[in-house]
Amino acid sequence: MKFKLLHKLFLANISIILVLVLGLLGSSYYSSKSIFSDFIYNMEAKALANVANNLSHYYEKNNSWQGFINDKKIWHTTIISKLIETMPIAFVVPETAPKINSIDMSAKVFLSVLEDLSGRISLLDVDKNIIINAAVDSNSYVFKAIKYEGKEIAWLRLSVFEIENLLAAEHYLRRQLNMIYWVGIIGLIAASLGSFYLSRSITAPIEKINQGTKQLASRKFELHIDVKTNDELQDLAENFNQIAKELSRYEIRQKQWIMDISHELRTPLTILQGEFEAISDGVSHFDRTTITSLKEEVHHISRLVNDLHELSVTDTLEFDYQHEDVDIYLLLTNYLQRYQSKLSNTGIVVYADLEATKVIVAGDVYRLAQVIKNILDNSVRYIKSPGCLWIEARQTDNELQLEFHDSGPGVSDEAITKLFDRLYRSELSRNRNTGGSGVGLAICRNIITAHKGQIFASQSPKGGLCINIHLPFTKQRA
Repeated sequence: MKFKLLHKLFLANISIILVLVLGLLGSSYYSSKSIFSDFIYNMEAKALANVANNLSHYYEKNNSWQGFINDKKIWHTTIISKLIETMPIAFVVPETAPKINSIDMSAKVFLSVLEDLSGRISLLDVDKNIIINAAVDSNSYVFKAIKYEGKEIAWLRLSVFEIENLLAAEHYLRRQLNMIYWVGIIGLIAASLGSFYLSRSITAPIEKINQGTKQLASRKFELHIDVKTNDELQDLAENFNQIAKELSRYEIRQKQWIMDISHELRTPLTILQGEFEAISDGVSHFDRTTITSLKEEVHHISRLVNDLHELSVTDTLEFDYQHEDVDIYLLLTNYLQRYQSKLSNTGIVVYADLEATKVIVAGDVYRLAQVIKNILDNSVRYIKSPGCLWIEARQTDNELQLEFHDSGPGVSDEAITKLFDRLYRSELSRNRNTGGSGVGLAICRNIITAHKGQIFASQSPKGGLCINIHLPFTKQRA
């Protein structure tokens, strides 16, 4: 049988509480017993001293103990009278003791205690021989000398018993034990209710999260778990909701990704199919022109597949790119030299102020070069000839800011927000001969993000588009 976490927590709490309550009850009982035991022994010692003093006066008047020997009632009365003076009734029983048969229970208990104490007192001569023996005897005694004119004339002997065997203690300890029992029972009930509530407050959010995981397993990513506990469980629920939200976004992107790939591949595949069907049906001849057309479509498919592969690689770039010192100034100047002929052939003039780029960045030189290459490729493809490309740079505290401005044509504000989406191409780049695959800027974003930087697009005051790159640098170039 499956044992729920709620039951485990509840039983664990109850077990701990029960042990604590029993320990508290036991310690309270024995502490009360010890305190009351000391009190009783002190009161009995005081009572014994008072009786000894009274018997000294008796001996002074009678010069013997014969009166006690002849009449034990006189002995008993004398002892009781002195005990009454020594032991107030409030010390023995409470004032609120119940009445039975119209007789005050306090008085009955008090008289019983006095009878018990007086019955344990013996009178001994100076040599500790018994003159009047106690009604109740034991193996343990307390002695008190009776003195007259500074000399010991006799001894009082009190038989001592364990505290549980004393009548006064019996009433007191019974009351204490009853009170402790009730306190323990009430405390245990209250603690049990509190334990159940506490256990429930812990397991209820866990149960919600458990149900949520089942929904996630069923690909129901729209769920939201509401936990208001102001603790780690609430943090866990919020993180769970964030995971569900990210999974939902990922699923949407994945579906869109598959649709976009299908769309991008459909066009060249349709052309290839049409060409082959035309050749097969004799409508078209398998000549050099047809071969060139087929090669262009295969090349387009190959380029798209390579770009998609590169994009998937850079998706995990943050975890596996190579760290090294990269000289941004040297990297930019090298690629501007490589692209000089391409840019010139398309009528694009480059104006570059690279003084601020003389910094060292910790990163992957191959991937950062890939970003520059993609931006320059886009410039060759999309800047209207004749046109211009301006590269500007500035430094903040520990950040290099690069701006690639072009003379146009620009893109709409709506298109700017989508430029870094996968497979997105603006209307101006739909031409299959000049347009790219639509993943170049998405790759750039992955690489820059992996280097703890930022990349975004904005409208350029030069009339076209501006690609902004912010990269943290480690030191100035030597």
